[in-house]
Amino acid sequence: MDLRGEIRLIADEVRQEMKAEFQGTFMTIVCDGWKNSLTGNKFVSFLGFANSSSKPIYITSQIVKDNSSDAFLEAGRVAVNIVEGWNSKVIALLADNARSIQLGLQKLSNECGGLLVLRCAAHVMNLCLRDIFTAVPVCQKALDILNKHVANGTVPRYVDTRWNSRIVRMEQLIVKLDDERKKGKLSTCLQRTRPILDVLNIAQEDTTTWTTMMCKFEELLEALQETGFDEVCTVIEKRRWMLGNIVIYLINWLNGKTGDIGFEMTGKWLQLMKVRSDFDMLYAAREFGTGLEGNTIQHYPKLKVFEEQILYKIAVSEASVERLFSRHKQIHSPLRASLGNDIVTDCLLIRISRQYIEAETTDNTDMILPLYEDY
Repeated sequence: MDLRGEIRLIADEVRQEMKAEFQGTFMTIVCDGWKNSLTGNKFVSFLGFANSSSKPIYITSQIVKDNSSDAFLEAGRVAVNIVEGWNSKVIALLADNARSIQLGLQKLSNECGGLLVLRCAAHVMNLCLRDIFTAVPVCQKALDILNKHVANGTVPRYVDTRWNSRIVRMEQLIVKLDDERKKGKLSTCLQRTRPILDVLNIAQEDTTTWTTMMCKFEELLEALQETGFDEVCTVIEKRRWMLGNIVIYLINWLNGKTGDIGFEMTGKWLQLMKVRSDFDMLYAAREFGTGLEGNTIQHYPKLKVFEEQILYKIAVSEASVERLFSRHKQIHSPLRASLGNDIVTDCLLIRISRQYIEAETTDNTDMILPLYEDY
């Protein structure tokens, strides 16, 4: 048997293991786009977060011809079919804020009967940083200083699409500068942006819940308001709506907080989760005074399990996809390019994704990252 045949056997064996492991689970599918510089192919890659596990698992990578919503729809269909082939149920889709991805996943949600489509919290915080650097004068000035010193080689260039990388470079630049005036401007900018980066970093952790994320977001706003950074607060407030989603509304509502819960979409999703009837009874008790006004989620065991085992385990960020692809040079190897994407990727990444969170970044990071391009 040739190498290709052996790899097919291993991939099939691993898929059978996964089918057994994830049978009957609920899963959030997380996706991200990337480009293999060796082959020039663009991919959309999918990981899954199951309610039975705290670690993401690799599902599939699909070649896409363009960045259109239909391309992401087709790729998403494949990912959903694979998960359903494991006898697992997809309940939510999470991706970055690119319009084509969000539209494609929304089409997929409509096809599948009301799956949740969520925005990546880390990307929202990245947009907050972008808006601050382009709209707040003191941060604009600090960025001008940074750009001049990047141009003359004092510090390395930052990553254009990662606005948090500007903060890291500013911190490095302050150490190297003798000009106190410039250092003061950079420090003032960092006072306003560093707390946002801290929340962004929290959002990228796979163990972060939406409740934790929103608590940190509110704490961030409160802290910035107390320090008088009104311009920064205004920018962040404009992005607040992007973090609003049914997961947050439901968690808050189930725990007695008032507010909009997007009832039409919520009802469809709860029906999919088979807890609609319990939710309706609790809703009637609270909103219409059916004689059970004292009832809380504790009176409805199904809802309590739903909250703990599903709501709190829905992914917050798609950073896990980026970590998987940027840390493991195996997927960029010439061997992979020669044997084909589907066989080698599935074989390697299914294995790797079981333990990659604990893995240290390889010693050859400089060789790996140029081959990985987000798009």
